[in-house]
Amino acid sequence: MIANGVIYVDIFPRRTDQNLEEIVEVSAPSQDEVFAFLLLPHTASALPVSSSDTCPLPGGNAAVYDPFLPPPFADKDGLLGRDLLLQQLEERILDTQRIAMHGLPGVGKTALAIALTHSAKIRARFCDGILWAGLGLHAHLLAELRRWGTVLGISLPQVAFPEFQETWPQALRETLEERRLLLVIDDAWQADVVKMLDIGGPACACILTTRFEHIAAHFAGENAFLIPELEDVAGVQVLTRFAPQLMEYERETVWDLVRAVGGLPLALTLMSKYLGGQALTHQPRRLRSALAYLQNSKQRLHLQVPQGSCEWSSSQPERAEVSIESVIALSYFYLSESAQKALRALSVFPAKPKLLSHNAVLAVTEASVEIIQMLCDAGLLEQARAGYYLIHPLIIDYARLLGAEPAATARLIMYGVDFVEAHAVDAEVLEQESAIILAALHYAWEGRRYAELIRGVRHFAPLLLRWGWYRLADQLLQQTATALRHAGDRQDEIILREQLSTLAHAQGNYGQSREYAQEGLMLAYETRNEALAVTLLTRLGVIAQEQGDYTRTEALYQEGLVLARAQGMTEQIIILLKNLGVLAKKRGDYAQAQKDYREALTLASLFGYDALRSLLLMNLGVVATEQGAYAQALTFYQEGLALAQKTGSREQICLLLSNMGVVADS
Repeated sequence: MIANGVIYVDIFPRRTDQNLEEIVEVSAPSQDEVFAFLLLPHTASALPVSSSDTCPLPGGNAAVYDPFLPPPFADKDGLLGRDLLLQQLEERILDTQRIAMHGLPGVGKTALAIALTHSAKIRARFCDGILWAGLGLHAHLLAELRRWGTVLGISLPQVAFPEFQETWPQALRETLEERRLLLVIDDAWQADVVKMLDIGGPACACILTTRFEHIAAHFAGENAFLIPELEDVAGVQVLTRFAPQLMEYERETVWDLVRAVGGLPLALTLMSKYLGGQALTHQPRRLRSALAYLQNSKQRLHLQVPQGSCEWSSSQPERAEVSIESVIALSYFYLSESAQKALRALSVFPAKPKLLSHNAVLAVTEASVEIIQMLCDAGLLEQARAGYYLIHPLIIDYARLLGAEPAATARLIMYGVDFVEAHAVDAEVLEQESAIILAALHYAWEGRRYAELIRGVRHFAPLLLRWGWYRLADQLLQQTATALRHAGDRQDEIILREQLSTLAHAQGNYGQSREYAQEGLMLAYETRNEALAVTLLTRLGVIAQEQGDYTRTEALYQEGLVLARAQGMTEQIIILLKNLGVLAKKRGDYAQAQKDYREALTLASLFGYDALRSLLLMNLGVVATEQGAYAQALTFYQEGLALAQKTGSREQICLLLSNMGVVADS
C-alpha cells in the first residue's frame, strides 16, 4: 500500500493460533522486534513448521516453535552487510550456547536474532524448538511465562503474586532440563526480567538482545557483542534498494545521506522505502525532491513507516508508526532527568567518528562520571579507546531536536579556547582535540563571541597551517578579520597579518604573502612589538630567498637577527642563523654555512630545542655530503634521526632516512 509517497508494509502476519486463547495476558511484540522487519522489504508470509523443522523427542513429542517467533526473511539479499557478523554469532552460540547483542536502537539486533533462529545449523543443534520473548520497555513477565508454559504444553501452578516469580520459572526450568531448545529474550530493559526468563537447561541455548551494555555483559560476559552500524558500502546498498537509479545521477548525495545517518540500518531502511515510493512514479524530479527532503535532519527523524497489522495490547494502536525519533525517544525517556540534561548538552559536540575526550564531555555537560556511564550503558554514548567517547549522528540530531542548550554551547567555547591556549605548543595534544576545538570556534563565530574566536584562532591557526589544512585556516582567519572590527587590539591585527602571510606563502602566492607581512611589520614597528617584527622580517626574508633575491634576503635576516639578539629571543636567533646558513650554502659558501649552523646548533642544544637540533644536524649532513665527507654526513644524519624519532616528527624522519639512502648509494 502507498500513501503520501511512503510505502506501507504489513510487518507482522496476524496470529490465529487458537491456543493463545488460554493466555490471560498477551504481550505485544517489542518495538525492536518490529524494527527487524523494517530492515528488509519483505518477510515470509507465514510461519508453518515444516517437517524438516521437527525433531522427535524422547517422549515422542514434536519440536515446539513459539507462535510469536517472527518469520524468516524472504529477501534474496538477506541482511546486507551482516554476513560475517552472522557467521560469528552463529559460531559463538553453537560453541557457548549463550550470546548477547547490544547497541544503538535501530541497529538491527532483533533482525540478527531472527536470522539466527532460522539458521539450519542452529535448528539442527537445538532441535526441540524455539521460544521467543519480545519484551520492550514495559515487559509483561507474567504473560511471557504463562505463554511459554502453554507453548511447552505444561500447566503452571496457580499461585498468588509474587510467588509465581519463583515457582513458574522453576517449573519451566524443570521441563527444559533434558531438552534442547533455543530461547530468545529480545529487547530487554531490566536485568531482573532477563534473569526470570533465563530458564534453559544445560542443553539449551539463549540469545539476548538489549540496548544496555551492562545487561548484555552481565548475561553473557565475553560473549556480549556490540552490534556496529553498517559500513558505507552496505549502507548505500540498503538505501538504494528500491531506487537503484539514484547511483547513476545522485551518487554523492546518496553517500552523504548514508554518512549523515551513521549507517544505522533502521534509518537507511526508512529512507529506502520513502525513496522507493517516489521511484514508483518514474518521475526523476520527484525522486530528487525526495533526496532533498531527506537531507534535512528533522525530516529524517520524523520519517515514518507503519508497523503494520499485528496484535497489540489495548494501550497500543494497531497501526502505530515507527520513526527514528520514536525509537530514540524510548531510550531518552528511560533516562533520569540528569542524564537527559547531559544528553542534550552533548548535542553541541561533533558526531561520530570524531572522538570526544573524557575531560571535554565532563566540562561541557557538567555531569558526573556516573551520569556519563549511564548514557554509555543505555547505548546513547559509545566508549571508544581509553578516555574517549563517540556519539552517533542521529543521537546528536535527536538531542538537538529537543532544544538548544545555550549554557552547554558557552561551556564548549570556553573549554575549546582555554584548551588551545594551554597546549599551544603541543601539536600532538591539539590534534587529538582538534574536532572539539573546531566546534568551539564554530560556535564562537556563530554566537558572535568575537573575543574568544580571536584568542582561539591566534593559537590554533599555526597548527592548521602546519598540518596543511589551508582551506579551514583561511576560513578561520577571514572570520578573525571580521571579528577584529568588533574586538581585539593592534597585536591581534599584527598576528593576523603574519598568519595570513604564512597561509599565502604556503599556497605559493608570494606577492600576497609579502604584502601581508609588510603590513604586519609596519604595525609591529609602530607599536614597538619587536618580537612580532622579528617573525615578520623572517617571513619576508624567506619570500625574498625563494624569489632569488639573496641580497635582500640577507639584509632582512640580519635585521631580524639584531632585533632577536637584543630581545633575547633564543628560538628566533636559532631560526635566523639556520636560514643564514641555508643562504650561504646556496651561494656556495660552505664555511659560512657550517659556522652559522654550528652556532645555531650550540644554542639549540643548550636550550633544549630538539626539533631544531634535528633540522640543523640534517643541514650539516647535507653540507658534508656535498663536500664528499660521507662518514661525517652519516654521523650527522644518525644523530638527527634519533632526535626526530624522539620528537615524533614524521616528515623529518622521512627526510633523514632519504638523505641516509643518498649517502649509502654514494
